[in-house]
Amino acid sequence: MKVVTEAIAETGATNVQISTLRAIRHNCSLKCSLLVQAISDLDNSYEVVALVDADTITHTNWIRELVSPLSDNKVGATTGNRWYVPTGNYWGSLVRYAGNVSTIVQMFLFQVPWGGTLAIKTEVVRKTGLLDRWGEAFNDDMMMHKILKKHGWGIKFVPSLVMVNREECDLGSFFESLKRFFICARLYHPRWLALVSEAVSSILFPTLVLGLVFQSLLAGELYKATLLSTCYCAYTIGLLLLMLAMELSIQQVMRYQGQVNALTQLTPILVLRMLIAIPLTQWVYGVVMISSLWTPTVKWRGLTYRIQTGENIRLTAYQPYQWLDQPVDPKVSL
Repeated sequence: MKVVTEAIAETGATNVQISTLRAIRHNCSLKCSLLVQAISDLDNSYEVVALVDADTITHTNWIRELVSPLSDNKVGATTGNRWYVPTGNYWGSLVRYAGNVSTIVQMFLFQVPWGGTLAIKTEVVRKTGLLDRWGEAFNDDMMMHKILKKHGWGIKFVPSLVMVNREECDLGSFFESLKRFFICARLYHPRWLALVSEAVSSILFPTLVLGLVFQSLLAGELYKATLLSTCYCAYTIGLLLLMLAMELSIQQVMRYQGQVNALTQLTPILVLRMLIAIPLTQWVYGVVMISSLWTPTVKWRGLTYRIQTGENIRLTAYQPYQWLDQPVDPKVSL
């Protein structure tokens, strides 16, 4: 609250209204509680609701680019996505970066919106009963594709709204955030089985190839080991090239947004670390995905949720988020 009031005073803004959460719902996430209250307070004069995460740095034309596609009657919501900067200072940051390269493609293909940059018509909210669904959900964005599609609305991805995130992340904190992602995907993703199939093909098969390489070496089958190693290296380098191609494309978007200072210098050392991060990401994602299948509780910034189904959520512990809970390194996100 202090940061918000100081920002308003500094800019002299007069078109800002601050609303704090009046009642904490115990059968949905805290964010969903906030969304239900905020949108319920709006009168009929508001045609569009735009959402942005607190850690998202917007550019000058952000709101115009986000809302403009809604002029199409067939579009019910618009969205961007997040892009992590591959600084390479922490392995957690690199693993999160490598995994997000795949995630952003999947979200585009499956029309899964990102709540960090999202606009939705209030007409859509009312006619789909979205507030009722949020009122008993843990996640706000993954479920939207299925709900909007059922009522004949589409979700438009806006390429210029790929928003840069420069926070760092160590492996420990990334495990927890990734576990939340997989839990949300299992509960709400419109193509959960397709996501599992993709994970099996991209995680299990390369790992099996590596296992066969070591088995062949132990058995003295050098030709077989060399052939398998060549295939694995070609596959991994191919993924690296795709990652670099996407990075260069996103850097064009960053220049357009005026975030030149966020551009990453792709030094040989960083590229090598990105290459190593590819198999590390596969193993981390595999372990976390399996562990998330039987995780009954989720802890997130002072809150503990018990999750049984997508519509059976219970907030069991609540402690207001404090600045003192931040990690020692201020660049590292929780």
